[in-house]
Amino acid sequence: MVKDEVGNHYGRLTVIKRAENNKHNAARWLCRCICGKETIVDGQALRAGNTKSCGCLNEEVREATCRKRSLTHGMTGSRLYYLWTHMKQRTQNPKNSKYKYYGGRGITLCEEWQKFEPFRDWSMQNGYNDNLTIDRINNDGPYSPSNCRWTTTEVQLNNRRDNVFLEFNGKKQTIAQWARELKMNVTTLWMRLYHYNWPIEEAFTKPSR
Repeated sequence: MVKDEVGNHYGRLTVIKRAENNKHNAARWLCRCICGKETIVDGQALRAGNTKSCGCLNEEVREATCRKRSLTHGMTGSRLYYLWTHMKQRTQNPKNSKYKYYGGRGITLCEEWQKFEPFRDWSMQNGYNDNLTIDRINNDGPYSPSNCRWTTTEVQLNNRRDNVFLEFNGKKQTIAQWARELKMNVTTLWMRLYHYNWPIEEAFTKPSR
């Protein structure tokens, strides 16, 4: 015989009336949540405490957790947080598309920067702004306070381990340095030289559209 649950309270739910049995022929009950919504719940789930609301309780817990995480440093959606997460991924996640260029060749993320807050504090104390990128001074060294700096894209390109110096009119510079001197987009210059295989004189002197 099924116990009458009408009027009983379980968490945020109050049992209103008997509902149609479930597919296993076990009793179910129509309940009203304190938020005003109604929901049908298996009697066993009610008595075991597995279901305590119409779903609003779980949603509130999720929202509270998200707020707590956000309040930890308040920068979850920021560019700086994005750069930090990608730094961790390419040094520590073998499934990351850039891992082979970083973690795969021994580039590590220091213990101090495993958490965002110390990285954020170091960044703010060392000139970070949204126009700069993080650069390792020693390209074979780790991401750490002693080996990193915030620089322009040009400086970072000049620090690449695979940089090639180009000589033109007796002067030797990296492609980034030449692009700046010629007032040309560095990608345009690179494409001329390495994609279209233009002679260096034509690549350097032909006006951009």
